[in-house]
Amino acid sequence: MTAFWIVSVVMATLAFTAFLWRRRCKRPTPSRSEVTVSEVIKIADRRTIIVGEHHGDRQARKVSLLLMEEAHAAGYRTLGIECSDVGHGQHPGLKAEVAGIAANLQADLTNEHKLSELDQEEDGKRPRMNRQWQIQMALRLGWEVKSIDPNYWNHLKGGADGYLHSREPQMAETIKNSKPMVVICGYSHLQALHKLLGESVVMVCATVPNLNHAPPQSFWTRRIKFAMRVPLLTA
Repeated sequence: MTAFWIVSVVMATLAFTAFLWRRRCKRPTPSRSEVTVSEVIKIADRRTIIVGEHHGDRQARKVSLLLMEEAHAAGYRTLGIECSDVGHGQHPGLKAEVAGIAANLQADLTNEHKLSELDQEEDGKRPRMNRQWQIQMALRLGWEVKSIDPNYWNHLKGGADGYLHSREPQMAETIKNSKPMVVICGYSHLQALHKLLGESVVMVCATVPNLNHAPPQSFWTRRIKFAMRVPLLTA
């Protein structure tokens, strides 16, 4: 009789646990955490701040510029950009971009640029990369603009190695060996940079990640899903 009751209690416990698990699985996924510009500056406590973005997301551009202004008040003086100092083909390198923007620092930048590396839209125009507004802000603030991605042009090879693995160790090394700065890069790099840099940096995402932002290869999917868990930067 005792064995019967023991078995009954165990079976009832397992059934109840399974019931609770099913209920939990049906619950909606909790919304991602958000963090304001002011909160990030405080949390960073003079550590490097890495901001992930989609390079054509204008809301990300807006909030990244706000972050730079507040970071300036907190003592930051360097902007790290995901680009190489040297150019490739018709595309200028970061040094040439910086020089061109510095030559007319008060210019209103257009939304399109024929040499942009972003895909063409339906009207055939290419949206300007966010980094040019970010460079302009940095120069207006008197900051240094620093390349963090000397192997940037490897992305032209395509594939996981070209886009990611051949570039990210050097990106992390550059960040690690630099003074605290604001770094802006594509959010697909956040996973690797987190693994390589850990708690030595603070990481936020200025774009709401979307699986449609990249081709459906598995290496993109994993990285986008990681970025979905990074706190979303808000004004």
